[in-house]
Amino acid sequence: MSLHHGTLRRNLPALRRVNRGRPPKLNRPVSELTATTRSVLRRAHDVQRYVTSPARVMPTFLIIGGQRCGSTSLFSYLARHPAVGRSRGKEVHFFTLEYERGLAWYRSHFPTRLTVASTRRRLGVDMIAGEATPYYLFHPLAPYRVQAVLPEAA
Repeated sequence: MSLHHGTLRRNLPALRRVNRGRPPKLNRPVSELTATTRSVLRRAHDVQRYVTSPARVMPTFLIIGGQRCGSTSLFSYLARHPAVGRSRGKEVHFFTLEYERGLAWYRSHFPTRLTVASTRRRLGVDMIAGEATPYYLFHPLAPYRVQAVLPEAA
């Protein structure tokens, strides 16, 4: 967390310079914000997600498949259902390229427990959450890492 916090703190002076010391105007479309402002906001959002990672759920499903075989379509069809929570991005790559970032980083990509409880009250069913990363099929360590982190998914 200190790495993200330090990055955010270093970028705040740049944000103030861009806005001439005034607070950033966030009521305009994102496309009209400066690149520095968008970058700082993106990092702040990443820090917020990382800090709230203990309050987030682990995935209950993984979509693993070859490239160009329909995994994106399947993921988008599932994500349309109100009781399906999707990961922040379709391909998280945790079990392959991002494993050293740790479970807090991985968990930060999924819905909060509050969202899950709210969905349960509203719809009367448990929410499931998941991600789709086709590269898990090809990475030699991915099956072992999935087994270690998500034993119920194996």
